[in-house]
Amino acid sequence: MFSIPALAQDGRIGMAEDKQINFQPPATEVMEQIIDLHVIIMWIITAIIILITGLMFWIVFRYNRRANPTPSKNTHHTGLEVIWTVIPIVILVYLGYHSIKLLYKQDVIPPADMVIKVTGHQWYWTYEYPDHNGLTFDAYMVPEEYSRGVASADVTSEWDAIMEELRITLGREAPIKTMRLLDTDTRMVVPVNTTVKVLVTADDVIHAWTIPAFGSKIDAV
Repeated sequence: MFSIPALAQDGRIGMAEDKQINFQPPATEVMEQIIDLHVIIMWIITAIIILITGLMFWIVFRYNRRANPTPSKNTHHTGLEVIWTVIPIVILVYLGYHSIKLLYKQDVIPPADMVIKVTGHQWYWTYEYPDHNGLTFDAYMVPEEYSRGVASADVTSEWDAIMEELRITLGREAPIKTMRLLDTDTRMVVPVNTTVKVLVTADDVIHAWTIPAFGSKIDAV
């Protein structure tokens, strides 16, 4: 159980882009801090990789048999041992502190203005609005074959049946924007400037419900 602020989405916030390899633009303060922490960690591990790789090449070329025919007899070096012990500890404590602080912030749940119950099924989601006369609807993923216009007769027939049922339920046509493996026939709708508590559960296997731009993800069990 967690809560998320329902924000007005501007531009491409909350939308995946073709060939995207980075995070979506953040829509919450938590997601901004997740990205900031990710950047810090990336700089740290990049520096570590460069340092270790450089040391390995230096050792290989500086202390091979040809360059160093008389090997060193040193068995330890107190200064080096202190350095390679203290520095990793400092890095881990620093990252651990910021990670725990961010995890705690994600668990702070403000008073909710409305509640939505989300149930995971194989393979669709059910959304229920208990505060609005128990309004319930299912969200099915748009089949990849259908979105590419190469669906078989069986897939097309099944999908058309789903859309017809949805049309009857909504009393209008349900527009479909075909974004491969991300679009659904219906979407969870929330008001802006409202704190929404989302209760996530599953009807069968374990699922995962997430809003990447919000930095929110929870397993449905």
